[in-house]
Amino acid sequence: MNGKCASSQLSQPRGSPQSVLVPNCLNRGVHPIYVEGDKAAVVVPVAVSQARERLMARQIKLPPNTNLYNMLRNARLVEADQTGRSVRKIKLQGRQGLISLSALIFPTEKVIPKQILSTLPTTHFEIDTEPAPEASPVAEE
Repeated sequence: MNGKCASSQLSQPRGSPQSVLVPNCLNRGVHPIYVEGDKAAVVVPVAVSQARERLMARQIKLPPNTNLYNMLRNARLVEADQTGRSVRKIKLQGRQGLISLSALIFPTEKVIPKQILSTLPTTHFEIDTEPAPEASPVAEE
């Protein structure tokens, strides 16, 4: 994962519809989208915050993050774990070792135009399947 790229920089892929904007730094560093095969991991809340800012310029308001994640899950646009949580932990190799990020997992074709898939640098991420630790009760005195 070489090179630096400001995750707010966006480019218009050639031959893609004008409504599709894709970060030009896909698969490099800690950025909002990682693609591997048929899965695209969209890092949250970073990607949602960027989308929210861009949409505000068009006077479009997104619902709060949790509601948005639930709407995407209920529409079956993102993967969810066995408990119904759509925000998943992914692991990938960073410059200093393995890093863990929170992400929504979309089918690649829902997020990335087919025309640019072959131009993306290769990367590897794994979806963490370990259950989230339960909060232990705190005894009050």
